[in-house]
Amino acid sequence: MPSAVDVFSWSLVLVLVSTSATTKRLFDLESHLAFYSSYHRNAVNRVIHLACIWPLLASVLVICDASTPLAPTPTLLAPLLRMNAGAVIAAIFCAYYIALDRSAYGLASASAVLVSYALARAWTAAASQPVFTAACVHGMGWLAQFAGHALFEKRAPALFENFAQALLMAPHFVLVEACVALGFRAQLAASIEPLVARRVRGFTAAGTR
Repeated sequence: MPSAVDVFSWSLVLVLVSTSATTKRLFDLESHLAFYSSYHRNAVNRVIHLACIWPLLASVLVICDASTPLAPTPTLLAPLLRMNAGAVIAAIFCAYYIALDRSAYGLASASAVLVSYALARAWTAAASQPVFTAACVHGMGWLAQFAGHALFEKRAPALFENFAQALLMAPHFVLVEACVALGFRAQLAASIEPLVARRVRGFTAAGTR
C-alpha cells in the first residue's frame, strides 16, 4: 500500500504535469511574469515571497525525496539523487526554467533548483525526522504567504487562478524580481508593466481589489 508521502509526492507530479498541459502559452515568459506580478504589487508581500518561495521548494523536495524510488539509483549517482518523485520534480522545474527563459537567468533558476535539491538530499541525510521538519517549514511558509496576501496584498494568491502556473513560476519570479531590484533586466520589467497594469485594472473592474 502506498505511503502518505508517496501519495502526496506523485499526486504533486501528476497535478504539475496535467495542469501545465492545459496552461495557455506555457513558455511565454512575459505573460507568466505579468500574471504572477499582478498578484504581488505590495512591497511587504513581495518581501515575504522573496523569503519564503525557495525554502518552500526545498522543503517539498525533502518530502518528495522520501518517496519510494521508481528504479534503483546507479551506484555512482546514489550520493546525489534518488530515482523518485523528488528527482522528477526537480527535473521538471529545471527543464521548465531553461525552456521558459533562454538566458543566463533561466540557467540561474535551474541551478538554484539543483542546489535546493542537493540541500534537500543533505537535509534528508542529516535530520532525524526530515519529512516532519520539512512539513513544518513548508506549512509555515504557506501561512506566511497567505498572511501576506490577506494583510498586505488584500487579494487571493495566484494559485487560485492557475495552480501550476503559480507553483512553477514562483521561484523564477522571485529570482527575476531580485535581479530587477539590483538594476538588472530593466527592459523585461518595463515590457511587462503594461500587461500587469491591464490585469490589475481587470481585478478592479471585477471587484476583486
